[in-house]
This record gives sequence, structure tokens and C-alpha cells, in this order.
Amino acid sequence: METKELLELKENLDNGLLTVAQVFEKLKNAVKPWKTEEWKSKKEKTIKKFCEVCGTNEGVLNLLNHDLPPTFSDIRINLINDIKIHIAQDVFDSLNLEDFKNQIQSEKRLACPACRFLTFRERKTMLPKYKCAKNHEFDLPIEVDYYPLARTTDLDEAIGFAKNGELNKQLNKLIAEEYQAITKFALSESLNYSIQYMTLENTSTVCKKCLFIERKDTIEMKALNISEITKKLFIQLYDN
Repeated sequence: METKELLELKENLDNGLLTVAQVFEKLKNAVKPWKTEEWKSKKEKTIKKFCEVCGTNEGVLNLLNHDLPPTFSDIRINLINDIKIHIAQDVFDSLNLEDFKNQIQSEKRLACPACRFLTFRERKTMLPKYKCAKNHEFDLPIEVDYYPLARTTDLDEAIGFAKNGELNKQLNKLIAEEYQAITKFALSESLNYSIQYMTLENTSTVCKKCLFIERKDTIEMKALNISEITKKLFIQLYDN
């Protein structure tokens, strides 16, 4: 798909003339950017006769595009994770015990009186009769409240576990409510990256030896670029 087609596709998506599903269908059947005549023509005009890293003019020379576009899936996943991080504290602070008290059910268990550890054994020939996994010795175990969901005998830990569980539930609910908007935004940004990729403005000519090192740096930059677009989506969703 050439630049003109990508621009038209993005405009129609942004303006609601095409759905996300329709855009995906068009992309699925489209020619890959680097196989288009536009790409081949630009590459021929852009590639140099020497490696811009080491200066050699021997062997096969490659045109490395540093504007490597992140995938739609990468963009959407990172958007969701960044949004969760951004709103997590506000959601956490708004939770009340009533929201998650049903997750703090307890049952009675026998435990070491010194450390409340549940794992202990009975000794047949030695006194004191019992010894726990932490090497405390005692005559009789005590009865404690055990919170099976959190796998702890500590009430504060059980409350913390339940509260974090409720936090994740609430965050997932908020994401589900905005999922269509997030998906559309991620696809639009993915098209933006593809359009930039097609310009061949940020490219360099490299030999086979230098290609690996330069490509690694390009992939690292790709990861950094994804997080930059979260701010745009957050403003769109929550700051209006």
C-alpha cells in the first residue's frame, strides 16, 4: 500500500467512514510497503554507494529505515498498560473495604505459636513434641485464622491481596469500557508510523556487517516511540 492510500485509509478511519474491521480487511489484502513501486523508486534515489557507518563500498549495501513502525498489537498493549499505570493510584485510593470484603474469608488452621507458620511436624521421641518448618519447638499448636485466597495468616496481607485483586478488576472494567476507542486510536497511530516509514526520510545505507548493530539500535528506538503516544490517547479519553 502506497502513501496516498495509507493517508486516505487513516482519514476515513479517523472520520468514522471506515470501521476498524474494514481497515484491517483492506490492510490484510494490501501490498506490503516495501514491495510497492513508490518504495522501490524512493529506495533507488536514496541508497548511497557506500556504507555510512564504516565507509566500505564493497559487498551488498542495504537501506536501513530507522523509522521502524511498531505493530498495532504492540501499540495497543502498551497503551493499555500505560493507562492502567496512570490511573491505578486514583482507583486504588477510591476502593472501600465493602468492595472486596467477600475475598477476605478465613478458615481455622493449626499453627506454630511462635511464628504462626502452618507447616510443622509431630515428633514421637523428642520434647517439645512439635517443631515447625522454621525450627521453632513447642508443646501444642495454636489455632489461627488462615486466608486461603491470599495464602496467609496475616490479616493485613489478606486485605492487601484482596484490595489489589479488586484494583485489577476495576482497571480491567475501565479498559473494557474504552477498549473500542483504544483499538481505533492504536490502529490510527499504526497507520501514522507506516506513513512515516514510507517517507524514507530517516534512513542510512549500511553494509551487511554494520546492519546488525544499526538494526538493534533501531529496534530499541521503536520501543521508546510506543510510550510517547500514550499521552495523546490519555488526553483524548480522560482530559476532555
